[in-house]
Amino acid sequence: TELESIRYQSVLYGLIVAENTALNSAASLESFVKVVPARVLSRPPQTHYDTLLLDRGSESGVKENDIVALEGIALGKIVSVGRTSSTAELYSTSGVTQDCLLGNPQAVAVLTGLGGGSFSVSLPRSVTVDVGDAVRIPHSETLTVGTVMFVRGEATDSTQTVYIASPVAIQSLDFVSIIPQNP
Repeated sequence: TELESIRYQSVLYGLIVAENTALNSAASLESFVKVVPARVLSRPPQTHYDTLLLDRGSESGVKENDIVALEGIALGKIVSVGRTSSTAELYSTSGVTQDCLLGNPQAVAVLTGLGGGSFSVSLPRSVTVDVGDAVRIPHSETLTVGTVMFVRGEATDSTQTVYIASPVAIQSLDFVSIIPQNP
């Protein structure tokens, strides 16, 4: 019985260490003045597609349009705030648009969410985009949205369609960082 108790405590300790590591990484974005670490209370498939319910609200200084990120990856923005909780709509939500930076020469384009952590962008053929290129949001050079997975378009077309995927598995999020728009 004592051995089983020690094994159980060891498992609990391992869970606490993993949670602490995740929380510390969520709170350690260096380039921002004030970052609010938040626990993800609910995520897809428990919530509406590409929506997160977070445990931080107005009491913690969270406001609408604050950016939700994880380890330098912009996930979305806060769309509603309660006293102790908030809701984040991810940039990958189907039909949601967000300005982004990508390509060579660097171009500002409109990123369109396709759902499930994927996006598309339409660009002029003159902008060179390669598979694996990082796609950023204009807010900061340090926040990426995803990486280029596929480029579609014929050499005779004037535009090309770029398909992008977030490197974050939305269904496995436990902690995120909330970055104030106006710190």
